Amino acid sequence: MDDLTLAAYAKKIYGFAYSKTHNVQDAEDLSQNILLDLFRIRTNPAEIGDLDAYVYRVCRYAWSNFYRREKRYWQMCPEESLSDTP
Repeated sequence: MDDLTLAAYAKKIYGFAYSKTHNVQDAEDLSQNILLDLFRIRTNPAEIGDLDAYVYRVCRYAWSNFYRREKRYWQMCPEESLSDTP
């Protein structure tokens, strides 16, 4: 993919990353990984039938790799801490 096409998708990719991570720093890291993956592939957009679906597939693949790599650092809070009562 060329730089102009990547720039057109950058905001959508960040939105995807933020919707998955709910964290600005993680979303920036994930979106950077996605953009690097798309840049490394360097496929001609004319060869791709549905560019939106292609970018989304790369996003999902990068998200699964990111999650697998980072999930050991994420901790869930216990259910007791979610209630409003002390």
